[in-house]
Amino acid sequence: MEQTLVLIKPDGVQRGLVGEIMRRFEHVGLKMVALKMVHASHQDVDQHYALTEEWMNGVYEKAKAKYDARGDRFPYSDPVTYGTEIKRGLVEFLKSAPIIALVLEGEQAVGLVRKVVGATEPAGAAPGTIRGDFA
Repeated sequence: MEQTLVLIKPDGVQRGLVGEIMRRFEHVGLKMVALKMVHASHQDVDQHYALTEEWMNGVYEKAKAKYDARGDRFPYSDPVTYGTEIKRGLVEFLKSAPIIALVLEGEQAVGLVRKVVGATEPAGAAPGTIRGDFA
């Protein structure tokens, strides 16, 4: 059995989507083993989003590719500057209002949660996934 952490971010809580999101996880056979509504502290969020070189390079390359595809100039010159700015925005967003933190358990829970949630980029998330339907 695997366990994984899921955060329902402030916009999901404020839009009243918590019940539907939890229903979808239960519907695919995942079991909730912990659940808590919290106002995230700066320290908690900062630790959750680690600024690794791999992560910074990944978000930089994805964003730069979108600008390049449109023929626009990407306003950041390096992955560290861009990654730091993205993390700053994420930290502020997660601290802005309550979030739901839940631990889900089940066979291949990590992979199953990724399928149910959908692609990280909402525009690329398939209909029927949480991001595809609500983002």
